[in-house]
Amino acid sequence: MVLRQGTIETFNNVQNNGRIWKMILVDNMGTKIQAVMFNEAVRKFEGIFQHSKAYLISNGTVKKPNEKFTNVHPSLELVLQPHTDVRETTSTFDAHIFAHEFVKFKKVQKHIEINSYVG
Repeated sequence: MVLRQGTIETFNNVQNNGRIWKMILVDNMGTKIQAVMFNEAVRKFEGIFQHSKAYLISNGTVKKPNEKFTNVHPSLELVLQPHTDVRETTSTFDAHIFAHEFVKFKKVQKHIEINSYVG
C-alpha cells in the first residue's frame, strides 16, 4: 500500500541528470520500504500510484540503499524500472498495524534525564 508519495524532483550531478520519484510502501505486516524511480520509470508510473491504495509489484529490483540518503528501511530499497509491472489490487489492510502508542510529555519527563537523547 502507498503510505506516502514524495514529489517528483529533478536532479543534476556530474554523472547524470533527470527526474527521481520516491515513495514509501508498506506491506500487510507493517514493514515499510522506500520505492524509487528514475526518468523512464517516473514517466511510466506518474499518475498510476495513489495514496492508500494497494498494488502488486513485480520485476522491480531490491537493493541496498545508498547510505548518503535517508531511507525508511535500514537495508533494503525497491527500485522500479520501465519493465516493472504494477497492478492495483483490492487487498485490504488492518488499521492496527499503523497505530502508534502516544505518551504525554509529562509522563516521559519523569523517566528521562534532561537533555538526553530519546530514540
